[in-house]
Amino acid sequence: MKKNSLPDTAILSSIDTYDGKVLKESLITSPESIDLQEHIRNSVDCNIQNFVMEVSSQALKLSRVFNVYYKVGAFLNISEDHISSIEHPNFEDYFESKLKFFDQVETACVNLDADFADRILEHSKKAKKLVTFSTKNKNADVYGYNIQKEGHTAISFRVKTATFEEDMLLTMPGLFNVENALAAISIAISLNIPFSNIYEGLKVARASGRMESHVSHDGSIIVIVDYAHNKLSFEKLYESTKQEYPDKNIITVFGCPGGKAQLRRRDLGLLSGKNSTVTYLTAEDPGPEETVDICKEIASYVEQEHGAYEIIEDRGEAIRRAILENPNSIILITGKGNETRQKIGKQYIPCLTDTQYALEALEEYAKK
Repeated sequence: MKKNSLPDTAILSSIDTYDGKVLKESLITSPESIDLQEHIRNSVDCNIQNFVMEVSSQALKLSRVFNVYYKVGAFLNISEDHISSIEHPNFEDYFESKLKFFDQVETACVNLDADFADRILEHSKKAKKLVTFSTKNKNADVYGYNIQKEGHTAISFRVKTATFEEDMLLTMPGLFNVENALAAISIAISLNIPFSNIYEGLKVARASGRMESHVSHDGSIIVIVDYAHNKLSFEKLYESTKQEYPDKNIITVFGCPGGKAQLRRRDLGLLSGKNSTVTYLTAEDPGPEETVDICKEIASYVEQEHGAYEIIEDRGEAIRRAILENPNSIILITGKGNETRQKIGKQYIPCLTDTQYALEALEEYAKK
């Protein structure tokens, strides 16, 4: 295959923005329409061949992506989220907004294992072509099976498609990442990308702050930094953690944003209380609210599951305490990944990333 030196992928996501001219940490998942058009223009000017973006429910509802058409689009899953006075008034509004995506997609890649899969498939008929993927349904176009943990930080699985049946390797933890890999494979085969490229790409796939694993010098503590921030991602994270690390205590460090998505406080509090030995509640973009007030609300739900918790407003100190106080544990640090700012009031205040906080604490643990 002929290779070129062109910068061939622009990306707009909840983590990073890159368009050939702009490279920055994202503050919003899908930009406002005029900003989106500027990013697309920049990519064209820089001879970038491919443009990848995360399309949020708000972008679809508020027409930020009006008249933007996608060669391939993937629909992974849906659960109750983003419901508030400034987002979606109820789940139906949220779901209907997400389903608008299929109006603008040429090839739709759909997860057959998603909740409400039948309804998603019905709407996917608006696309010209459909590719399905699954870890449960053997009739899916892309079927993943024989999923195995490999050491602390890798997952192997086998995938069957119409053109190949091969073993794959992900060098990151999280059994649920196989679903993400199948989505990527579905997109790739829709674009006629060869198997060898798919295999090599997945083997080295990384997202900054997404399922980053760090192990203490004595192997007693495993720290996972991830962006998990809603009910569905927490459920999958706990399910996978219990399967992968059955002999470890689970310690969770998280908070919830202020001024939006209030249901997360209930959902994440209940899940953490049920699944964690100890929960450390801390700052996570409190915005217009006080961190301690958000943490106390979450704590009320942790208590409903008879879970132990501590409220430590300073995020770095919460991470430090979680690591130093809990040997023989897996420490789940969720929500902010490798973000370098906290939204406090209307300002974005610089801070270390969760990874940096964790590595500092692991170093201190090693010295002790």
